[in-house]
Amino acid sequence: FFFLMIRRPPRSTQSRSSAASDVYKRQLYDQPAHFSYITRVTGQEKINYIGHSQGTTQMFAALADREATVVRHIDKFIALAPVVHMKFITNDFMNIGAISRIGFLAQALNMNEFAAFKPKGAVFSAKVCKAFPKVCEAQQWALTDADPSNINLDRWPVFKAHQPAGTSRQCLMHYSQLINDPNGTFKKYDFGEQENLLQYGQANPPVYDLSKITEKVYLVAGTVDRIADIQDIERLHSEIKSSQLRKFYQGHESMIMGNNPDHIPYILEVLSK
Repeated sequence: FFFLMIRRPPRSTQSRSSAASDVYKRQLYDQPAHFSYITRVTGQEKINYIGHSQGTTQMFAALADREATVVRHIDKFIALAPVVHMKFITNDFMNIGAISRIGFLAQALNMNEFAAFKPKGAVFSAKVCKAFPKVCEAQQWALTDADPSNINLDRWPVFKAHQPAGTSRQCLMHYSQLINDPNGTFKKYDFGEQENLLQYGQANPPVYDLSKITEKVYLVAGTVDRIADIQDIERLHSEIKSSQLRKFYQGHESMIMGNNPDHIPYILEVLSK
């Protein structure tokens, strides 16, 4: 049995609790809930987890913190375009967003969710991509894939009909903190000294100790990924002794929406072991 979790958890709401959702809280609550539900419904004790992008971030956080339910039930963890260290990110939008702290701007404007899914907007975006595929290709070049020609543009209107999935304000701010960290350190959300003392019992946010992860981890990296840079993934690989790293000519989006999914046979091989 395997469990595929791509990108983010289910679309958030405009509630305050949604705004306060970050990677730490999702690894603390969401991941154990997912695993508990699957084992209860299927009767399977061991689960193979495939994550992409943020879906990998919260799993690495859960494993580094040795979350009991996840550790007990996980078998293999396949991380597509894993996002942990972000020192070498080349996504212009995210870099600009991190520098200007757009999360704080969202807070000032009382925006709980960033890039929320809007059905009408998704339909419009899908039509634009169908009529002007080069526009969408240029967009992905700027944001996710250094070579967007590898993205399956024929299916792009279908993909766009379900995007963006949106993320919470605090999650956006958390990634901003990770990008701004000069050493690219993977650590928990920084609330500020006073709140950190209440949340963590220390003035600074704790660093995730990735060396504690002993589970079977398979890192699937894209060599033209503008978010999960290959240098950051190689660092991650060096920190997790039980990990294996394979590189493919994929970007961040083509990893799950590509027209040449040459990494799929490798994933199937891993799952068959």
